[in-house]
Amino acid sequence: MRRLLWHRSARWRHGAVRSVEAPISSAAGCIDLTGKQRTYAPRFSGSIGVAYAFALDNNMTLTHRVDYAHISRAWGVLFENNALGDHLDQWDVFNAQVSLANGPWQRIAYGANVTDEMPAQIPLNCRASSYFPGLPSTNRRRTACARLARLATPGKRVVVTNWENSMSTAKPKAKAARPKQRRTKAEQRADTVEQILNGAEELFGLRGPYGVTLKDVAQKVGVPTSLLHYYFADKDTLFDAVFARRAAITRELRMAALDRYEQECGGKPTVEGVLRVFLDTDLNLYSGNEGWRNFAALGAQASVARDWGTKLFDHHFDGVVLKLIGILRRALPECSEEDLFWCYQFTSGALCITLAQTGRIDTLSGGLCDSEDFDAAKQRMASFIAGGFIEVVRQRAAQKKKRSRR
Repeated sequence: MRRLLWHRSARWRHGAVRSVEAPISSAAGCIDLTGKQRTYAPRFSGSIGVAYAFALDNNMTLTHRVDYAHISRAWGVLFENNALGDHLDQWDVFNAQVSLANGPWQRIAYGANVTDEMPAQIPLNCRASSYFPGLPSTNRRRTACARLARLATPGKRVVVTNWENSMSTAKPKAKAARPKQRRTKAEQRADTVEQILNGAEELFGLRGPYGVTLKDVAQKVGVPTSLLHYYFADKDTLFDAVFARRAAITRELRMAALDRYEQECGGKPTVEGVLRVFLDTDLNLYSGNEGWRNFAALGAQASVARDWGTKLFDHHFDGVVLKLIGILRRALPECSEEDLFWCYQFTSGALCITLAQTGRIDTLSGGLCDSEDFDAAKQRMASFIAGGFIEVVRQRAAQKKKRSRR
């Protein structure tokens, strides 16, 4: 005699509708203060399972079960940028299982994700091992397994044995891959800040601080403006962070290079020698690096800005400039203090017009010279400026000698 047993279970979620049997909170209202939908908050999701149990002869039971789950579209990360794959398309999952129970033993065969369904897009953060609740990882492709288990009885040990068959769609690997380490929240925050600083630096280098808004930066980076306010109080704070990031690097590199030169010159510095250390150390940073080129353009703007530029240069570069002038004073003991500072003024002008990369020399030379060729500038600048220092000193000495003869 055969007996048919039937069982079903279902759970759905949609907007503010709640099931009486299994109440679930609404996802449609999951928005932040800016009105954006929260991450992994689909407007509709649900699952349903159906099982049929056949009572067979010899005290055996054969059970078939099918489960279906559906999750509607949702954002995977808070940036909500379709171009970067932040949006997850809707997806469906089917699972199937057949079990045969005979006394204390149960034989089970089941398939997970039998249709091999995956979301149309997976966020970039997921590919970097930052998983989100409910999002399938890449190893949850279609898989079939068999299991033999002894049901638990008082005083008995449960024995479970699994066999994995070859139906999995995942490609076999020669060696088990070590799981990727998930990035920490601190690392994720650092990456986000770095992207914001890079985008802001490019815009500030093109338009200056007064020609850029926080909204411009947000659009450039592809993040909500509210995220910029989370990391930076206002535009001035963002601009200061952009400038200070690379200013500290070039300042420390030049200071260290000048210290080494003082040790190596044996107390006998030369004008061209110290200028080459000061200028070349800085120019080396801008060759072939887009980020440093953007900072070079920003620095050139700051050098001619009477208000905000003067304050920035005083704060970040006075120490290394005074260090350079101190060594030049020993290289040219006959040079007056006034002439030393005027010659540095001309040095700063030559350096900043080069950093500006205006393209003016390209037009004047008919394409013979390239304003972005920092290597070509480096080959000539120190020698040219050193000649200016020496000539000023020579002229001053000649004038002094002429006055003494009168």
